Amino acid sequence: MFKNNPVLTAIMQLIIITDMDGCFLDHDTYNYEDSVEAFNKAVKQGAIISFCTSKNLDEIEAYNKKLGVNFPFIAENGSVIYIPKDFFGFEFEFQKETEDYKIIELNVKHDETIKMLHKIRKELSFEFIIFSEMASEEINEDCGLSIEAAKLAKNKQYADVVKIVDETPEKVEQFRQAVEKENFSSARGIRYHTITKGSNKGKAAKVLLDLYKRKYNKIVSIGLGDSPNDVSMLKEVDSPYLVAKPDGSHTDTGNLTVEKVGGIGPKGWSKAVNELLDNSQ
Repeated sequence: MFKNNPVLTAIMQLIIITDMDGCFLDHDTYNYEDSVEAFNKAVKQGAIISFCTSKNLDEIEAYNKKLGVNFPFIAENGSVIYIPKDFFGFEFEFQKETEDYKIIELNVKHDETIKMLHKIRKELSFEFIIFSEMASEEINEDCGLSIEAAKLAKNKQYADVVKIVDETPEKVEQFRQAVEKENFSSARGIRYHTITKGSNKGKAAKVLLDLYKRKYNKIVSIGLGDSPNDVSMLKEVDSPYLVAKPDGSHTDTGNLTVEKVGGIGPKGWSKAVNELLDNSQ
């Protein structure tokens, strides 16, 4: 049994906040065959599972449709929270409303992100590639997304991600400093550097968890991630878990105490969730 497993009771609502790529989804295939059984088991037992991911609205909706769920979710690395209409049943602050969602915006629009990246591109002495400007075929070759999935992934509305050409620690530091000089921030994912302004996964998770507390009063929150940009989210939950990266190692979380799961990606995700559910009362 994991040391940090919470004890759940019938009056507590279980909230699972989880990363997708390399965590719920396989790092290379983006498949969830190793995690879907535990996912379905959790939902059947009444858990709410909110994705907190670099993926955008179109991508997450495609997965939610396949999985048959319609929970609130956090997109573009904490940029925005999409809440299905009437999910909470009480008034809360939001910035936009569509036919399907009330939308809490925490980041600047994508145009502003791109403008900043174009500016620092002229100032830096090395090249970096902006994900949304890549051709779908390039994305397919670089990270294995299908052409159709790559087309969806390019449709950023707030954040973007960057690949530094011939990356070195020195280049990463110079890039970070240039981004921060423009009042943006850069966070390391498994493949790319995420660019946001005023938001991250942790800030978004806190906002969403506060709404869950208002609705359910007593909740137990679980966080699952795999990469450095998940750490801020893991700090906001009651019980944080790290699944292993493809090489079997775990991300360094600094002084944050987390449960390191002995399974890579979705296999680790399944192991953590199953043990959690088996520990429920």
